[in-house]
Amino acid sequence: MQHSGEAIHRRFIAATIVMLAAFLTPAAHAQAPGDAVAVPAWRQATRLAVITVHGEIDALTRSSVERRIAEAAASGFNAAVLEIDTPGGDMYATLELCLFLKDRAPLPVWAWVHPKAYSAGAIIALACRGIIVS
Repeated sequence: MQHSGEAIHRRFIAATIVMLAAFLTPAAHAQAPGDAVAVPAWRQATRLAVITVHGEIDALTRSSVERRIAEAAASGFNAAVLEIDTPGGDMYATLELCLFLKDRAPLPVWAWVHPKAYSAGAIIALACRGIIVS
């Protein structure tokens, strides 16, 4: 019988391989270089605001991010990127921010994990339209 941690590790590796295969399969059918690629309207932005989220997530962070996204929309930006670098934080503040990002954000918000988004940071990133990792 396998150790519980070892079984979880094997399942994680298997799930990762399946996700990579699903992600890379469309690349085999990609268009030739030089062919025009249509970009959906919801993925286009002419003015992009970068909003930093550094340090622990708490109620102050939540209200600050919500305020800065609203200010970006009022200033004419049509998309925002949350630059996330956090060890995590308060779950209630995290879930409130996620609800804002999913339901009330006045513009599309993408997450940029730079360099880490543990715990609450990962949950916030998942609430965004997309995630960029560097």
